[in-house]
Amino acid sequence: DAENLVLEADVGPGTEAETALLLLDKALPEPGESLVEVMSPDTYGLAAQATEEFGLFIQTFEQFEPWFLAISLTSLQLISLGFTPEYGVDQYFYTQAQASATPILFLETVEQQFDLFEQLSIEEQRLFTEQTLAEMDLFEASFNDIVTAWDTGDSDRMTEILLTSFADYPEMQAIFLSDRNRDWVDQILPWLGSDEDYLVVV
Repeated sequence: DAENLVLEADVGPGTEAETALLLLDKALPEPGESLVEVMSPDTYGLAAQATEEFGLFIQTFEQFEPWFLAISLTSLQLISLGFTPEYGVDQYFYTQAQASATPILFLETVEQQFDLFEQLSIEEQRLFTEQTLAEMDLFEASFNDIVTAWDTGDSDRMTEILLTSFADYPEMQAIFLSDRNRDWVDQILPWLGSDEDYLVVV
């Protein structure tokens, strides 16, 4: 019944190619910030092993910033576990809104989302990548835990999961969670006084 749908960013059908090109552009490193220059030999070896398990080569990622490898491995692991994008709740409502000609609004652009990773220092990127590699085997249990909390409306458990994941990285919590939420609130507040309903899916 909502007159408007609000999503984080426009990642609907047909945007995949543009998003991929933007991602590759954003992941190009400054001098001294490529994966091969930042990772220790041991971590690089783990990264090579992880990419091989998905039928890829570490050389594909060598000339990009470390965060690009981390989010690529995360995406590949989630897809292998059945968490495919077309089943996302935002994609579902995006399709419904298009079919009913409901206006779709966005809290961020895709470019703004990729720029979040650009805010990470090279040391934070290195730690982020190392943590991703160390937790690959735990993804299935941890994401099933997240889905269960979401599915049952257990906001306390969801908060615990999210804040625990950021416990050792307060700067990253500010970049990826707290600061973004404050920006969203500024956009959402005026809608509360509207006669129209806004379904906000984030």
